[in-house]
Amino acid sequence: MLVLGPAVRGDVLYVNGTCGDDGWSGLDPNCAASDGPKATIQAAINAAGVDDTIIVAPYRYYENINLKGKQIVLRSTDPQDPNVVAATVIDGGGVGDAVQLDGTETTETLLSGFTITNGGSLAIGYGIAGESSHASITYCIVRGNRSAGLVDCDGPIARCTITGNRGAGLVCCDGSISDCTIAGNGANGLAGCNGLIARCIVNGNTGYGLYDCDGTISGCVVTGTCLSRGLAIGIEACDGVITDCVVSGNYVRGFSSCDGAISNCTVRGNGAGVRDSWDSYELWKCAGPISNCVIWASDSALDGYGGGVIGPGCSVPTYSCIRNWAGAGEGNIIADPGLADVNLRIAQPMARGYWSQDGVYDPSMQQVGCFDAGRQSWAPNELVGKLLKPDVTQRREFVITRNTENVIWVWADYDTIHAGASWVTEGARYAIYDYHLQPDSPCINRGDPNAEYGSLTDIDGDDRVVHGRVDIGADEYTGPLMPRRPALVMAEPLPNSTLPKTANNVLWLTFDMPIELPGGSPLSIVDLHEGICVGETFLYSLEADGYTLKAQECGSALINRTWYRVAPTLPLDVHLFTLDVCTLFGDADQLVRSHRGPSVDGDDYSVVKEHLGERTDARYDLNGSGRVTAADYSVVKAHRDERVPDKP
Repeated sequence: MLVLGPAVRGDVLYVNGTCGDDGWSGLDPNCAASDGPKATIQAAINAAGVDDTIIVAPYRYYENINLKGKQIVLRSTDPQDPNVVAATVIDGGGVGDAVQLDGTETTETLLSGFTITNGGSLAIGYGIAGESSHASITYCIVRGNRSAGLVDCDGPIARCTITGNRGAGLVCCDGSISDCTIAGNGANGLAGCNGLIARCIVNGNTGYGLYDCDGTISGCVVTGTCLSRGLAIGIEACDGVITDCVVSGNYVRGFSSCDGAISNCTVRGNGAGVRDSWDSYELWKCAGPISNCVIWASDSALDGYGGGVIGPGCSVPTYSCIRNWAGAGEGNIIADPGLADVNLRIAQPMARGYWSQDGVYDPSMQQVGCFDAGRQSWAPNELVGKLLKPDVTQRREFVITRNTENVIWVWADYDTIHAGASWVTEGARYAIYDYHLQPDSPCINRGDPNAEYGSLTDIDGDDRVVHGRVDIGADEYTGPLMPRRPALVMAEPLPNSTLPKTANNVLWLTFDMPIELPGGSPLSIVDLHEGICVGETFLYSLEADGYTLKAQECGSALINRTWYRVAPTLPLDVHLFTLDVCTLFGDADQLVRSHRGPSVDGDDYSVVKEHLGERTDARYDLNGSGRVTAADYSVVKAHRDERVPDKP
């Protein structure tokens, strides 16, 4: 049975590296002959019987210990005091595993409250080598080992911090792993760990955050994965159930090749800045059910046409909030999810600023301090658990561990730990993100109403259903409800696609509830190149169903090959959304055939031919006459081989 608190069983043996003697019995913590403490941990292990407890005083013990399969408690003087844990060190000396288990230990064997470091040699060696042992490991710091932190440890691992190891954080550890921080390791955060992984922070590791972990993954934050051999993915090839997780700010992808069910996750801002890469997606090749998720790509990830939100090989999501989604799926919405300050455009940072000096790396904590002396308005630790992008020109985000009024501390990535210096520079612009739902979020009460949630909880431990219906995303909103408003579910033309007509272009926006047209223009339609709003040049009407808003250009107000951003004005009482579209005269089929985006080509002639003679507002009426005629061939011919420009 896993014991988290200080445990004492059987006889107690004491170890004190400062004044002990291995020739003494170890029965008395006071340094006196005969019964005084042992000098080394291994001598106490050798002397211990079944169910005995070994209490180790703070000291740096240069040992490579082996628990020899014994059912004992081996702990520091206070495993729950971080200062004691930091001061009670098992140092492997770089010559072998710092801690060895022989594989026969059960969960009744407990290792608790140590810093375990410098295990292994340049060739191989670990912080803790488990040999498939089921020993319980709690409140340990496993850092700075020459290879992986923990390997083949199949017992429960809880409330441990595993950072700065040259290899992976944990490898092939098949017991439960809970409430741990796995950060800044030189390879994957976790690899081949097939037990329950719950409430862990997986941050700033290299390669993959989690790789080939097929048990349930629940309530974890996976962020800031660094590039290694072209790969930097939050969760890869994990085929168990993944639920209530935040996967954000990883370099290339959020999820990849995960075939289990993915539910109630918030997946955002992965691959930001990996422009025009066909492999940069929030989810890619995830064939299992996807439901109740916020899936929100960053602006920069959508600027090109290589990657995007949901890639090939994924199942059709349901009851999810998906940026620029043009696919099928019951219950999906494309309104902004409401993950940040309600006064800002939703899904944008809750705070921005510029650093007043270079970041400072603290090797004792393996954390980086970032300074904004001009702000001085944060309450102590109000930002803990939120996500910091230290430089908005970079891809990655980091979990905030603490803050003062003008200093933010985050876990360091492996590059920082290895170099011994922070890459955060004075003057860099930063952004802070919050994955919690705000009161006006459209994700509240829009999850799958048919699934069973029972006693399930969200990422914060709150009940999974609070207001009668489950929410979308990792967070369940617990505050007072605001009046329900319509949310955008479908757009034509498709998000991030084209308006093809030389005149009288049409937008159709469909919501999940009936809407009412306000007086004045209900939409802001802004030229992203010049910043000019042309929304008042459109005519607006409601379709007969009351759910669909039709916006039709009056004449030729739009400029060819120009990006426009469509959003609701305040009088239109709907949830906030943004829709980017680009004019490309002659693009009748709106197909994307390369990372360079839509183009006008011979296939557009075929679309016009197929619909000749039709009276329609559809996109293949390229000159906006209201009828598809031979004149529309001329539009294709005049603009043949043109492509959309880069988004400004």
